[in-house]
Amino acid sequence: KDKLWDSKLISLAEKLRSDGLMDKAIEQYQDYLDKVPVDLATRAQVSLSIADLYMELSNFREALVWFYKAELANPEIVKTEGFSAKVDTCQTQIKTVRR
Repeated sequence: KDKLWDSKLISLAEKLRSDGLMDKAIEQYQDYLDKVPVDLATRAQVSLSIADLYMELSNFREALVWFYKAELANPEIVKTEGFSAKVDTCQTQIKTVRR
């Protein structure tokens, strides 16, 4: 297993994100979480990044899943600025689509 490369996946995800390749960035962030043993705080931060990307793609269902994963990994994350507002936005968008 290439541990050196695994540690670069987060950098790759960030480069893809900055280039506007949101779906590819999500893949790399998820690959990172699958391959690299991380603590819960890191898992929460990466999950939050994935959630934000899904929001940018207007995929509010997936965004909400990842916001909840971030919260479960680190309950303190709900206190960060904007977290509750983002969750509310996702919930509202999902309810609007159901109607």
